[in-house]
Amino acid sequence: MTSNGSTEQVWVGRVQSWRASGESAEGFAKGKGFSGSALRMWGHRLSPMASPRIVALVPRRAGELGAASTAACELTIELGGVRIRVTPGFDHALLAEVIGVLGSDGATR
Repeated sequence: MTSNGSTEQVWVGRVQSWRASGESAEGFAKGKGFSGSALRMWGHRLSPMASPRIVALVPRRAGELGAASTAACELTIELGGVRIRVTPGFDHALLAEVIGVLGSDGATR
């Protein structure tokens, strides 16, 4: 019998392989000894571990700067393969909502 930690590790690997395959859960699971519904459940359960989110600051190039005062106040956020440019006067609630949607795996599917 496997420990809870090793069971999680097995499913992390399965979920990562499934997501990389582009197949449906049922198609990926066929003949592998587990069901598509179990794969989806573990995918949801392990989402932060199976698809780590990388947030990176994007350096600006000289040709992209525009007005110096505006460029100094801009921020670019990359999350799940999506790039968001945040400018002065942005709507805080809207940004939080967008990041929440992307953080719930919306950007990787």
